Amino acid sequence: MLADFNLDIAIMVQMVGALYAYVSGVVSYELAEIQNVRQTGLSIEDKRELATPYIEQLIAEGQHPNFVSFFRADVTLDPE
Repeated sequence: MLADFNLDIAIMVQMVGALYAYVSGVVSYELAEIQNVRQTGLSIEDKRELATPYIEQLIAEGQHPNFVSFFRADVTLDPE
């Protein structure tokens, strides 16, 4: 597969390493989220409800324009 691109072996190793790091990160995140739900008993919706007053405060303060843009754009970081 990677050999079809005629890349240097060092580049291929770096690409495989980057893919491995990404997959490991996604799996670690998902496992941590499952563990957190088990420990706290809070669903994602519960956490959002608890965070809403804080987020509203951040928006109202006007000191975090990038966060406000990100939040209002409804960007999702879901790896799926």
